[in-house]
Amino acid sequence: MTKKASIGLVLMALPLALLSGCGGAGAGGNGAETSRWIEQLKDPAAQKRQEAAAALARSGPAAKAAVAPLTEALKDSDDYVRMYAAEALGQIGSEAAAAVPALVLVMQKDSYGTARSQAALALGHIGAGARSAVPVLMEALSDKTLVEAAAASRERIGEGPAAAKRLTSVVKDATARPEARGAAIMGLKRAGDRKEAVALMISIVED
Repeated sequence: MTKKASIGLVLMALPLALLSGCGGAGAGGNGAETSRWIEQLKDPAAQKRQEAAAALARSGPAAKAAVAPLTEALKDSDDYVRMYAAEALGQIGSEAAAAVPALVLVMQKDSYGTARSQAALALGHIGAGARSAVPVLMEALSDKTLVEAAAASRERIGEGPAAAKRLTSVVKDATARPEARGAAIMGLKRAGDRKEAVALMISIVED
């Protein structure tokens, strides 16, 4: 990696390493709206189902009544419906813990990469209720297409030294994508290992 590329990586990762990550729920919703969007998830037209799943994602925790239909929507034939359904479950948060096994399956098996990433992110937003998914998230740290989402979610859920060791190895891997290395630095910071995160950034520049 050239010096210029190394500096670019650190500049990209610096805000992630020094600031707390913040996720947020979307705009609120009410019971009548949630019921309407749940019904629309059954529409024969894929575009209508996409609209419903996206609206539920924007509703955040207010859409908790939609956990079961959104979990079913993770099996939809349309890529975007599955993606938005995973996002919606993540935005619902801890109330969506029942969807964890289905989200893990999407993360491991889905043919659409963005749906896989959204499922990984959703596990982190669910938090402690997704602790059973930590081993799968650990494995995903070696997947260059999932490492950013897996690192962020692994840290949201919280797990010990083994994950920190894996994150450090991702940062030190000169063949990994810059986004992946930046996400791993962010993961170390979220784990409370700020000194290690900064030291790794310095070492990348000095390479």
